[in-house]
Amino acid sequence: DGATFTDNKVSNSYVSAEGKANTSAFGGSITANTGTFLNVRNTAFLRSKADTVLMSGGAVSLHAGAVGTLENVTVSGCSVKGTGGAIYSSMSTLVLKGSTVSECYGVAGGAIHLSGDAVAEVYESSFDKNTSPDGGCFGNDGKGSMLYVNECLFTGNKATNYGGVFRGATHGKTGAFFNNCRF
Repeated sequence: DGATFTDNKVSNSYVSAEGKANTSAFGGSITANTGTFLNVRNTAFLRSKADTVLMSGGAVSLHAGAVGTLENVTVSGCSVKGTGGAIYSSMSTLVLKGSTVSECYGVAGGAIHLSGDAVAEVYESSFDKNTSPDGGCFGNDGKGSMLYVNECLFTGNKATNYGGVFRGATHGKTGAFFNNCRF
């Protein structure tokens, strides 16, 4: 609660929530794996990077059943050479509330990328100037992944190929629901 992560960078390893070193790299600031419950409040992630090809989650990466709740969080200037410029979630649950995600970049999902049955619920948040070739804000390539977005504001988000705000999967069943949002 109340932390600031600035200029974090991960290239070839990370420390998991269990404190063990791993050989793959995900999450420029935080990675949560199987069975982890991650709660982050009143925190800023500034310019966090995951800069090895195929990495995911410029600031936060959730995997294999992790549950991440981020509330009143600022994520700005984060990037990844893989998917999810700010946040990546694979087979996990993400809740984002009252937060701001701006000027983040990922190869798919400039702000958030979902994969493999992930579920994301986003409430009362703003997304500004996030970019990606596919899905300026949200990318979704997982079979069964679902995105629920409520009362959010989107400004200046861009994709060079598909979906300035959202790009869905080209295979499998995925879904996105936007309710009372402003574009």
